[in-house]
Amino acid sequence: MIFGVICYKTQDLASLERDRVAWQNGDVYYGSWKIMPAAAAAGGSSSHYGLPSQVATQDKNSAAFAGGNALNAQNAPGSQPPVALQRKMHGSGVFKYASGDYYQGDFKNGMRHGYGEYYWPNGMRYYGEWRSDQRDGRGIFYDQSGRRSDDTYTKDKKSCSIPLEKVGG
Repeated sequence: MIFGVICYKTQDLASLERDRVAWQNGDVYYGSWKIMPAAAAAGGSSSHYGLPSQVATQDKNSAAFAGGNALNAQNAPGSQPPVALQRKMHGSGVFKYASGDYYQGDFKNGMRHGYGEYYWPNGMRYYGEWRSDQRDGRGIFYDQSGRRSDDTYTKDKKSCSIPLEKVGG
């Protein structure tokens, strides 16, 4: 059971909660999670970060857990049987990678999706659009020396880049 979690309903009838989760490899996420029946989430890829709420796991790809009657995990007579649920990063959040990289922005069904900012430890950074866990659309990229470019991406591949002035010099 998780304490201090904020839950609310959205129009798509999935519960959202805010929580901080750390994996053993050093990755950490703080932000919104979407909880939905696993059958409803089956259309998505299992290769994106999800985490069981009631079962400890080291496998980031495993996102199924037994839900239902949280007060009676043994399913005593008269209690509802467990329902397979899936928990995915959804809404706004911050994901810090063990490598030192971090992303802050929007997530959808466990993937970076919408507007987000990605930072590398060497000073490079990207502010822009994401779709299905990839840069997709327009964004501003800063290299290690502070040079800036207005870039357009399609499925994480740069398709257009317009150099802009160097920041700070």
